[in-house]
Amino acid sequence: MSKESRDQARRKKEHITTKAKSNGLISEEQYNDIKKKMKLNDTRFCGDLTKIKKHLAAKESITHKLHCAVCGKPAYSRCTICNVGLHGEGTRSKDGNRSCYMDFHCNTYFNLCKFDTPTAKGSASWTPPTPNDVAENRLALKRLEAGCMPTRRRR
Repeated sequence: MSKESRDQARRKKEHITTKAKSNGLISEEQYNDIKKKMKLNDTRFCGDLTKIKKHLAAKESITHKLHCAVCGKPAYSRCTICNVGLHGEGTRSKDGNRSCYMDFHCNTYFNLCKFDTPTAKGSASWTPPTPNDVAENRLALKRLEAGCMPTRRRR
């Protein structure tokens, strides 16, 4: 990258920063500038995380095991807000790291957790969702939010 193009990029970044500091709130123009110039729309912005921050702060380690609300396996942490056992982020297992704590609080996992399946709570008939199940559930949720009914249901 040439010195001229680095200087130009620095000036653009300073311009965005200066505008943001003028009143403390981001404007639509600033947001669009950032999205175009820094491509933050795919890598940084994950939506409003205010609610999940509260749940993460409410994570508690426990000495007695509870069954994880997502996968049903023994867990030694829980969300004190939801009052359910969940594996914490990075909990290791034979099948890799578990993300049950985040999955339980994620909209796209609703109705895919063992906790959400009444017939499977005490039985072995529940199976973990596949990535395809999660993708289909995400689309169904978007359709419902838009006022349309989903076309497929999870088996």
